[in-house]
Amino acid sequence: VGYFDGTDISNMYNNLTAALVGRISGYYVKDGKPYLRGTDTPTLRYPAIWDVDGVIFTQEPVLDLSQIKDIRVLKSAASTNRYGSAGVGGVILVTTKYGMYGDDDVVKNKEDSRFTNKSMYNDDASRINPEQFMSSSPYYKKLTDIKVKDKAFSYYQEILKPEVKSFSDYIDIAKIFKVYYKDTDLVSRILNDLALANDRNPEILKAVAYQMEAYDLKEDAIGVYKRVFKLRPQYAQSYRDLANAFKDNEQYNKAWKLYMAYIFKGNDVSGEGIGKIMYNELEWLYYNKNNQSNIKVQFEPQGKNINDFRNDVRLVFEWNTSEAEFDLEFVNPKRQVYVFEHSLEKDQDLITDEKQKGYSSKEFIIEDIDEFVENDSQNNQWLVNLTYLGNKKADPTYLKVTGYYNWGKPNEQKKITLYKLEKEHTKIQLYRLNKESLIASN
Repeated sequence: VGYFDGTDISNMYNNLTAALVGRISGYYVKDGKPYLRGTDTPTLRYPAIWDVDGVIFTQEPVLDLSQIKDIRVLKSAASTNRYGSAGVGGVILVTTKYGMYGDDDVVKNKEDSRFTNKSMYNDDASRINPEQFMSSSPYYKKLTDIKVKDKAFSYYQEILKPEVKSFSDYIDIAKIFKVYYKDTDLVSRILNDLALANDRNPEILKAVAYQMEAYDLKEDAIGVYKRVFKLRPQYAQSYRDLANAFKDNEQYNKAWKLYMAYIFKGNDVSGEGIGKIMYNELEWLYYNKNNQSNIKVQFEPQGKNINDFRNDVRLVFEWNTSEAEFDLEFVNPKRQVYVFEHSLEKDQDLITDEKQKGYSSKEFIIEDIDEFVENDSQNNQWLVNLTYLGNKKADPTYLKVTGYYNWGKPNEQKKITLYKLEKEHTKIQLYRLNKESLIASN
C-alpha cells in the first residue's frame, strides 16, 4: 500500500492521474489511464480502477484536488481481492475531506455489487505428486523389475530405445532412472539422446530442457536452449530461456548480455508478458550480481532500491507449446478466487501478443504471503490450482513452474516442478503457500 497525504497533491495539475506521476514506483499513464507495475496478478494490460469514498469508477471521476484527504495505492491481490476481477490492475483509493463523494445510495450499491468478489473457493482441486503418474508408464515395471541400474540401462538401449515412439515416453523413462535408480548421469544420457533425435523440433527440445532444469542438469539445459535459439532466433522466449539458463548456471555476464541484446534490437520490455519477466530478471542481476554481470550500460530499475524489488514469492509458469490453453486459479487466505484464463476464447489479445512476440510464459508475484485470517489458522495459505484445456494436438503439454521464495532477498530459494498435462478439464493443485513456506526455504 502506497500512502499520500492530500496536502501533497497540488491543484496545479489538471487531474489526479497526472498528479501521481513520479510519486509511485512503477506507475505510468497510457491513453489517459493509470497503470501500476509490480502487482501479483496479470496487470499491465489492465488499468487501475478508482475507489472514491467507496464509489467505484473505471475512469477517474471529476475531483477537486484541494478536497482530497488522502490517497492509498493498492497493488497486491491481498489488498485488491474485494474488488474482484475489476481490481486486477490495482486500485487507487481516494478519501475526500467530507467522505461523501457520490452519495447516491442506489448508484453506490449497484457499483459495489458489481465489483465485489463473490467467487469463493470450494475445495474442488485434486492434490497430486508430479511424479505419481510415472508408475503408470508401460515401461515402469519393465525397468524397475530388473533392480540393477546398469542392466536396466542396457535393456533401455538395446530393447526399449528402438521401439519407443513418443518423446513423452522417453521423458518418463528418464524419470524412472532418476527417481528409482537415482542416477543423474544416466538421466543426462537419455535426455540428450532425445534432444539429438529431435533437434529440429523446438517444442520437444523445450520439454527436454525443462526436465533437465528440474533435475539440476544446468549445462545440459544450456546446450538444448542454444539449439532452440538457433531454430527460433526471432522469438522473445528464446532470448529469455537461454539468458535465464546462463543465470541459473552462474554465468551472469552472458545472461546480462543476452537480455540486453534483446532490448538493443528495439524490443519493448515495459509491458505485460515476456517483457515483464525479462525486466524482472534484469533487475535481479542489477541488484544482486552487478559486479559479476559486468554491467557497464546505464540501467534504470523499476523500484527505487532493492527493498522495492524484493517480494515473498515469485512464480514463473512456462509451457512448451504455444497452443496450450488452461485456467490458473489463485486462492487467497480468505478463500477468494482470482482466475487467469489462458485461452483464445477468453483472451484473444493475450494469445495474439504471445504469438507475435514468440513467448509462452507468465509471471506472478505474491507480496502478502503472510496475510492472516483470524480463527482460521489451518487455512492461512495461498493455493494455486490449474485446469488444463488442451493444446489442439495428441502430445501432452509440459508445464514448468519455478517457485522463487524470498525473491531478491539474501535467503532466496528456488524450486522447479515439471507437470505433464494430459487430462483435460480436471483441476489440480500446484501449490500451497504460507509463511512457513518462506521459513522452510531459508
